[in-house]
Amino acid sequence: MSLNYGGGSSFLNFDQRRPQNSFAGKTIAFCLPGLMYTGTFMTQFMRLLFDLQGMGINFYISQKYSSMVNHARSDCLEADNYAGTMLTPFRGKVPYDYIMWIDSDMIFKTEDFMDLLAMDKDVAAGWYVQSPGNGLVPTNESTVVINSDKKELYEKGSNKCETIEDMSKKTEPFTADYCGFGWVLIKKGVYEKIPYPWFVPRVVQLKKPDGTILEDVQSEDISMCEDFRKYGFDIWINPKVRVGHHKLVAL
Repeated sequence: MSLNYGGGSSFLNFDQRRPQNSFAGKTIAFCLPGLMYTGTFMTQFMRLLFDLQGMGINFYISQKYSSMVNHARSDCLEADNYAGTMLTPFRGKVPYDYIMWIDSDMIFKTEDFMDLLAMDKDVAAGWYVQSPGNGLVPTNESTVVINSDKKELYEKGSNKCETIEDMSKKTEPFTADYCGFGWVLIKKGVYEKIPYPWFVPRVVQLKKPDGTILEDVQSEDISMCEDFRKYGFDIWINPKVRVGHHKLVAL
């Protein structure tokens, strides 16, 4: 095993002599935006890497932190803002086949990753429960918005997220307008077709029927989902891939 460190990232290249599945020889680029990782996360992530090793799947790890999450995500992709608008992730230095986004507060198992890989979609995602604003009161809303509805925005100030009950009733993968970016798999060729900058928090302005102007800044993951759909990539959600969402609360 060779292990090379540099610039906050590492490339692990295992000698694969006994491929065990159709993904053998593929390379997964793991993007891990965040500052701290729990022991639970590290145990699960190392288990995933060893499982991939056993299946003959190679991997690259890019870990970055910024107080602005949109910058952290772009940094994970090693975007070069001096190279124009049509960029290649990792500046073309990593021969990847898929990019896997994992937030630092996810709780998962290897099967959750393999289920996304088996979907064979340009953008495939699992789902999890949103964290409550105060970190204490549980919420019933998932990170999935099937239809972004302006009427819903007018009336409530946000789109309708599928509830835990809604998701439990679904049995097959489906397309959605938005998803949280804590557990998302993206094929090579997607980012290459979307102009930089990626993950731009955009100002959203709506005019209510009574003439009132509403304005807010949408999150970086919503902006990225909009770009996926704008450039022809559907967002597929696997309802059977539910991962945990572990939030720490400062007391």
